[in-house]
Amino acid sequence: MMKLIGIIIVCLVMAQAFAYYSWQDLSLGPRVILQPWLMQKGLMIYEDFADIHSPLLPLLLSVLRQWFPDGVALAKNIMIVFLSITTVLVFLVGRRTSNPIGGLLAVLFFVALSPMFLFTKLWYESLIAPIYLAWILLYKPDSENQSLKVLLYCGLLGGIALLIKQHAIMPFAGIIVWHACSDFYQHRSVRKTIQEIGIMAGAAALPLAAFCLYYYLNAGTVKGLVYWTFLYALTGSYLKLASALPKINEIKYVLWGSIFLPFAFYAMINVRHRKKPEWLTYGLGFVLLATSSLFVLPRFTILHLQATLPLVAVLSSMTIMFMVALLRKKRLLFVLMILTLTSYWLISVCYTYGSSIGKKTPQFIYEYSDLIPLAKGVRSTIGDTDCVFIFPDDEAYSNLYYIMQCPPPYFWIFHYPWYLNSDRRHQIQKMLMEVPPKWIVHFPDHWGGESYAPEIAYYIKTHYQHKATFPWRRGTVNVMERISLVNSER
Repeated sequence: MMKLIGIIIVCLVMAQAFAYYSWQDLSLGPRVILQPWLMQKGLMIYEDFADIHSPLLPLLLSVLRQWFPDGVALAKNIMIVFLSITTVLVFLVGRRTSNPIGGLLAVLFFVALSPMFLFTKLWYESLIAPIYLAWILLYKPDSENQSLKVLLYCGLLGGIALLIKQHAIMPFAGIIVWHACSDFYQHRSVRKTIQEIGIMAGAAALPLAAFCLYYYLNAGTVKGLVYWTFLYALTGSYLKLASALPKINEIKYVLWGSIFLPFAFYAMINVRHRKKPEWLTYGLGFVLLATSSLFVLPRFTILHLQATLPLVAVLSSMTIMFMVALLRKKRLLFVLMILTLTSYWLISVCYTYGSSIGKKTPQFIYEYSDLIPLAKGVRSTIGDTDCVFIFPDDEAYSNLYYIMQCPPPYFWIFHYPWYLNSDRRHQIQKMLMEVPPKWIVHFPDHWGGESYAPEIAYYIKTHYQHKATFPWRRGTVNVMERISLVNSER
């Protein structure tokens, strides 16, 4: 039986990887294409360009670019590698928390719903998801003492998770609190619990300290790192301007994926009443699920729930196996449950993969594919060597810099309203006056650039003139040339 399940798992992993590589439309934004390219060219994140996320994802890709210079192919393959690792870990965790059949059910759940939770986009949560699963694998609820090795591994993984996305402080804190609670439940020594928490916290500090040292040696300061990854969200206008409520479709997806969670909570209580240690594993899963769900604040998007799906898959498989044990003697209810589960899985697969399988159009990569013809049109106007300044600049078209092999002017930052405070606007305007770009690619009526940065919009309007207009997926794009240069050529 185990051999057959192993073969099915391998087939599922390969089929999923092939679907993502060939059929599924993907999203590979500037944070996984443009930023690694800039870092490989020697630019420092937070010093030469800004981002509010932790640095490990673009840093990893910038290092790998030495051997895989095609940024799109690299990002695409890294996405599939981490997706496959996550799928295998889902099976291992499901097998450990129930049995091999439970592991298979968890994988079937995860594979069916992964496109719905936007695993088609390489994002920070794509790298954090395997860490959550590794924590559950390492955790031994029935052990009197967690080994030193396990505590060190949990702490190191916590530090790495923080370097991937600073929001991981919440699930890591949840791990520590749950560890303390489980120690209390099992009447362990308070002194021992404090020692174990200290070991995990100390281990987590190691990768953080190593990166801070690396950053200081290269930048000569850590002010930019601290400001953009920590202080900005607390002192800037991000919480006010970037907040977003969930869309109707996102609510539907969350509800569809969470269909077994109420039963999982019941199963945890039932197991707890029977004084079985498995309830601690349920509890750890719910703690990680709750704390990682906070990633959606303040800007809700189902993308920020990527890393919760493997947890939901494991909890759902544990619950299904619990229900099987309860209903195995009630044949009618058992058959109805199997038919319901089969229907749920088939509907999910048809919805998430149906539109991609057998489609005649080539795979589309959002934030990249539609920029290729635009880049050709811009090049036909400005020539083969000139560079441009994009305004307003956001993730939908920042990769235009990469496609044109044209680094953005210093200091580069997305032109979202929550980034464009008075200091940033003054910095951009100063650049336009002191080192004026010859060409500007203007995306009119995007992100209200004219409203949030009126001084920049006015400067462009008075110092640049229209040269060409090109169609784009979201409207039209204007290419503008600096007026003084036009007059001098005449």
